[in-house]
Formats: sequence, structure tokens, C-alpha cells
Amino acid sequence: MTIKLGDKVRCKLTGFSGIVISRTEHLYSAADIGVEQEHLKDGMPTPTVWFSEKRLTVDDKGNFPIGFKKE
Repeated sequence: MTIKLGDKVRCKLTGFSGIVISRTEHLYSAADIGVEQEHLKDGMPTPTVWFSEKRLTVDDKGNFPIGFKKE
């Protein structure tokens, strides 16, 4: 299963959950997935946390916006 940008995921080991904002693929190993929590801390996004794709499960498929809206 390929995890895509915008999916809501959860780490099987730590329980950390958030939205996939980045994906880095490697030639001979699993992809690394950058996950950011949905809530802000002190009005700022939390730092991106990186996981191996094998450690993540998808809670919700791509129902989250990708990119910025133009105003």
C-alpha cells in the first residue's frame, strides 16, 4: 500500500498521528514519510516527524487539502 500526500496516518509503535506532508522514496528501502500534527502549538505548526512507511497505518485516505488556497 502506498501512503499518499494528504492521508491521515498513525504510527503503529508510538501512536503519533497526523497528516502526510512529505514523502521521500529510496532505491533499496521503504519510503520515509513526513507527518505533521493537525493542531498548532502556540499558533505555529509543529515540526515534521519522519517515519518509515512500514511503521504507518492509514486512518483516513486523502480527505485533507494539499497546498495553499489562493485568496
